[in-house]
Amino acid sequence: MLQFVVRSQLARVKNRWNIGGIRLIMEVNYQPPLKVTLNQIDTLMSRMSPNAKHWFIGGERSLAVGVKLLKERKIIAIPTDTIYGLATLAQKSETVEALYELKGRNRSKPLAIALSSIKDIPRWAESGHLPPNLLTSILPGPITIVLKRKPELNSALNPGSDTIGIRVSDSKFLRSLCRIINEPLALTSANSSDQPSSLIADEFQHLWPHLAGIFYTINNKNKLDESYRVGSTVVDLTVPNEFHIIRRGIFVDRVFKMMYKYGLKKRNVIEGNESELDVAVQQQ
Repeated sequence: MLQFVVRSQLARVKNRWNIGGIRLIMEVNYQPPLKVTLNQIDTLMSRMSPNAKHWFIGGERSLAVGVKLLKERKIIAIPTDTIYGLATLAQKSETVEALYELKGRNRSKPLAIALSSIKDIPRWAESGHLPPNLLTSILPGPITIVLKRKPELNSALNPGSDTIGIRVSDSKFLRSLCRIINEPLALTSANSSDQPSSLIADEFQHLWPHLAGIFYTINNKNKLDESYRVGSTVVDLTVPNEFHIIRRGIFVDRVFKMMYKYGLKKRNVIEGNESELDVAVQQQ
């Protein structure tokens, strides 16, 4: 049913406005002439039904739609390298608040940010203490690193916390959105709070009416396995020369391997002494 909806919507758009074939974005370095494309998207979307919000990821038009919706301070649903996520601007307090409202999420539970590149991490978090090449050995990938945040990050994002979870996803679409917008995206799982995470868009249909766009890609059968529902592995790297696994997720064995390879020691946290971030992530 969902595939029919997406195909029908794309067919109507193609027939009416003669949209050309789809070209895949193979590299995050690729940045189309978005000024022209965004102008085209403005015209196209002004003529479409407000309910036409399903988009297949396959070229500059889908990327331009995502950029347009995010710049309009909307919330969109996108596939990542693990589970489906909800994304919006992290530097705008009203969009962060709207994301909490949409999920019915407790404000004490932190949101992560998505960045386009490892090179962007020092802009928003303290990473100078990390061994050279450690981050490039695990990112981009299904891993969330936790670091001390910098003052440049929106103070309304996870207020009261001096740390931030950072994703540099293996999703080229997500990284391209971050690169073009040139600021972090607040990212959380596409589900109501305390409900299971979603591997496909059908699993969060109850949220569709509240989203400005739902984006799709060709499903990777391996990533539809239930083991992916746990989400990314979350590793705390705030303490020099140490690491702490907050959540065991995808590729946790690789995280352990790389931590030891670069000389980091596992930090044991005594039960009852977990940080608020530890508890919040484990309850997600």
